[in-house]
Amino acid sequence: MIEAGRSLRSVLALLVAVAIGGCGPGGEAQGLEEDEPPAPPTTAELSRFVAETRQPAYWLGPRFRGITVSHATADRSHVDLSYGPWTCDSGCVDEGGVVTGPRDIGALSQYDFVDASPKDCWTRIGRAVAVLVGCDPHGYPQELLVYSGNREIYVTSLATRDGQDEIPVRTVVRGLRPLNARASWPLQRPEPLSCRDFGRVDRRYRLHMPQSLQPRSEC
Repeated sequence: MIEAGRSLRSVLALLVAVAIGGCGPGGEAQGLEEDEPPAPPTTAELSRFVAETRQPAYWLGPRFRGITVSHATADRSHVDLSYGPWTCDSGCVDEGGVVTGPRDIGALSQYDFVDASPKDCWTRIGRAVAVLVGCDPHGYPQELLVYSGNREIYVTSLATRDGQDEIPVRTVVRGLRPLNARASWPLQRPEPLSCRDFGRVDRRYRLHMPQSLQPRSEC
């Protein structure tokens, strides 16, 4: 589960980094392959990032439970905000955060389940629905995919400010708020999947998938 979580977030971060040419809100390098993490945005840089972001996006605010934004990037499809410290062993990786982008059902077809009940996967976030990737309510790091309209909001668990504990993703997701006026609030009901997308979802996820996300007609 830990390796799967790192993989999903790394793929999302790479898509953003490639698309924007390796620069964040203040023009600094991404630093993902470097031994030093990128510099966190200043208050002015973060304010400019929020004002200039054109696509709908969500975040936890500039600070969540004492944990500040440590990096912010955007391209034409994804907006990625990291919170808290980075780990730099062989290259630098952030500890987690929030990524908003177009809906992609791939994560529900390629990750193995742990020994947990599939009914623990799904939850409601207002009118939106969310699924726990890997379906382990007690594992770390945790990844939650929130489906709202035709968008997907990827949220992770976070380390506490002192680094001694971890904040479960279902607690983190309650801190979501719109980054800009283009992001619907309250969260929208998800648009139904196509039969093609529904067929790609692991049958264990399909078993308890809320009706609002399933195709309108029988596939």
